[in-house]
Amino acid sequence: MLSRRTLMSTGLSALAAGLARPAWAAPLDTLVLAGPPAPPSLYLAHMARQEALQPFAKAVRFGPWKSPDQLRAGVLSGNYQVAATPVNVAAMLHRKGVPVRLLDVTVWGILSILSTDPGIGSIADLKGRELAVPFRGDMPDLVLTVLLHRAGLVPGRDVRITYVGTPFEGVQLFIARRVVSVLLPEPASTAALMRGRALGLAPRRAIDLQEAWAKLVGGSGRIPQAGTLVQAKLAAKRPDLVAALRQGAQAAIAWIGASRADAARLGAELFGLDAEIVLQSLKSTPLAWRSAHESRGEIERFYSTLAEIDPAVIGGGLPDGTFYLG
Repeated sequence: MLSRRTLMSTGLSALAAGLARPAWAAPLDTLVLAGPPAPPSLYLAHMARQEALQPFAKAVRFGPWKSPDQLRAGVLSGNYQVAATPVNVAAMLHRKGVPVRLLDVTVWGILSILSTDPGIGSIADLKGRELAVPFRGDMPDLVLTVLLHRAGLVPGRDVRITYVGTPFEGVQLFIARRVVSVLLPEPASTAALMRGRALGLAPRRAIDLQEAWAKLVGGSGRIPQAGTLVQAKLAAKRPDLVAALRQGAQAAIAWIGASRADAARLGAELFGLDAEIVLQSLKSTPLAWRSAHESRGEIERFYSTLAEIDPAVIGGGLPDGTFYLG
């Protein structure tokens, strides 16, 4: 009997045959799949190495983006045809007239607050304290701001926010004892825990932001945080490629779940992280594929909640139906 891992591997290879491009469609010169240097984009990195996409481009490669600003620049320039993206970035681009579509949701919440302060266990406990936060005005900051407002706290007045450029800058501040609390996504939160303990700190996940969301906003706490953006021109002209991306993403996420050790080694190779950090991070990274069309209700509820802070964070309003690919 074939193992699940074997089935995943052979299934990915078989996609190439099942989704071969029409005879009239010339392959692209280069197809770039971009994502942050973190486990949530491992599905794209894995796809770039599989046969499934080879019929569609002369060269397929994975390119890391290090900040939401770099992601926006890569999409605007056309250098990124496909990209792992925070869902608010995709909406903002679409609302501003940038021709992009959302293919799916793949990440359902990877944010937590780490602290060495035993007095912090809820959002309300942050009152009067300092918190380091990466990516000002983007996903981690937006989720935190919603939660602070729902808890009756004003950022900057009730909670001192120290903004840092990237999650790993936050890790450095934390393990250097320059801050006692930091908001981090995966894999930075796992890295901070492991490195902090090695240095004699006693770090812990003080607040799971998904659990806090369920308590303060409502629902299950499942946040449609990130998915896959596709250039609209590509989606319109190459539905065969979109189908390959759709099926390839599902197969790649299944492979990550079934082959965490192999996925961790790939992440270590691509992202310059310790393989054990990537492996442990994957255990805290809820990857699950769902099409954007099927997820539209959840995404719009999330957008509407973010827009309570400032409608501009999603481009001024909800995207229209053309934004969501099936």
